[in-house]
Amino acid sequence: MDDGHRLRPENERLARDLAESGRQLDEVRAEFDRFAGRLAHDLQAVLQVTEGFATALLRTAAQKLDAGERHYLERIVATNARGNRLVHEVLAFTRLGVHAIERRPVALADVLRRAQRSVQEQAGDRQVEWVVGELPLVTGDASLLRQVFVHLLSNAMHSTRERTKAVIRIESLAVADGCEIRVADNGIGFDPQATDRLFQPFEGLHGASGDTMGLAYARRIVERHGGSIRAESTPGAGALFAFTLPGPTGAAPAPAAPAAAPAGGPARTLRVLLVDDDPMVLLSLANMVELDGHHVDSAAGGQIGVEAFQRALAQGQGYDAVITDLAMPHMDGREVARLVKQASPATRVILLTGWGAGAGGEGPGPADAILAKPPRLAQLRAALSPVRPA
Repeated sequence: MDDGHRLRPENERLARDLAESGRQLDEVRAEFDRFAGRLAHDLQAVLQVTEGFATALLRTAAQKLDAGERHYLERIVATNARGNRLVHEVLAFTRLGVHAIERRPVALADVLRRAQRSVQEQAGDRQVEWVVGELPLVTGDASLLRQVFVHLLSNAMHSTRERTKAVIRIESLAVADGCEIRVADNGIGFDPQATDRLFQPFEGLHGASGDTMGLAYARRIVERHGGSIRAESTPGAGALFAFTLPGPTGAAPAPAAPAAAPAGGPARTLRVLLVDDDPMVLLSLANMVELDGHHVDSAAGGQIGVEAFQRALAQGQGYDAVITDLAMPHMDGREVARLVKQASPATRVILLTGWGAGAGGEGPGPADAILAKPPRLAQLRAALSPVRPA
């Protein structure tokens, strides 16, 4: 009894210390999350300017440039895209250890279909044969599991780039504690001695292509779901990546071939208002939207944008769409979207964010869509496609 009385104050002190340490850790995590998001936002603003102007030059000045000059511009656009992917992957990688993941029943066949559409543009005019078996139901976060497939399929597309016909096989096997998903290709493979480095950040399989975070991100997602991931290869004879997931093992139907991305430009002219506090971002974004023949007005900030929108609406010249940055001082993009929708529910509002679309569980909120910075022309076209001119 005496020992119990003596230990009680010590236990209470340890409990208080533990609670305080937990509170401090939460504060550090929150501060790190804000810092990572702000850094990603600012980097994406720079990338958007570079890509916007380079894309505009490729569209408007291509005939004036010789082959070498066009190649330089194409390399600028491609390198900018690599930087864009890297920023998003680093942000997602760091935040995955901070934010809780959502666990719901997920049909992997549906997740795979969406991932296939995401990587289909990498195929270009190459011949790709998709061999897909039945995939199970699992428990997890569908958006994160889609990223696992995106990175593994992107890796397979890159690995098979020298093949006349790429063959990518996706199948599932039941294991003791869930299922194992296998992604195999007939590509160039990799050195088995390098297997330990494949899933390390900034190592990867092919740094020259800029894919230095994808496999590390995939591994972290799988491990957060309670699974594991492995890789096997014989150089010149393809590679196999397999990851395990716990959960239900009921099978879902095999997916059909992925739909091709819509081609061509817009079929109608729209009135579009752009809202961003960075004038260079506004200029590059305006160039991209104007390339498709739309009428574009710009506003240098949230409050200015809302006032411009309300003024145009009062004059009978409302906007069909508003494209606004998410992170702006004084009035952010969500508030802009709320006020625009309040005044004109039919106006389509698109949020742009350098923090990573959906980061931290963010959805579009009052807006209709959210795109990661810098948006590609095809993405802007797709986001504007549901709009009907006023």
